[in-house]
Amino acid sequence: MACQSGAQTITLASSGSIKVMALGATMGVPNTQAGIICPIATLNKTRIPKFPDVPTVGEAVFPLLESQWYSGISRPHKLPAYIEAKWKKHWRNC
Repeated sequence: MACQSGAQTITLASSGSIKVMALGATMGVPNTQAGIICPIATLNKTRIPKFPDVPTVGEAVFPLLESQWYSGISRPHKLPAYIEAKWKKHWRNC
């Protein structure tokens, strides 16, 4: 099942509609602390300090599996001129 957002994923997981999910820390930490979801492994190389008892996926199941989450800012090719000007002033154009 493909979810449209982290919130939708958490809702489906807490209702039992999905059994396993991958979720970023922004959504995962507060929902774990609230008891809504339960982490079984992290995708990092090392354990997460907020959850020292949660093993990495390498420790738990797949020794060669690891992941890194990347975030970024994207924009459409055509922007309003005033936004384009501000963008070019502060960042490289793509």
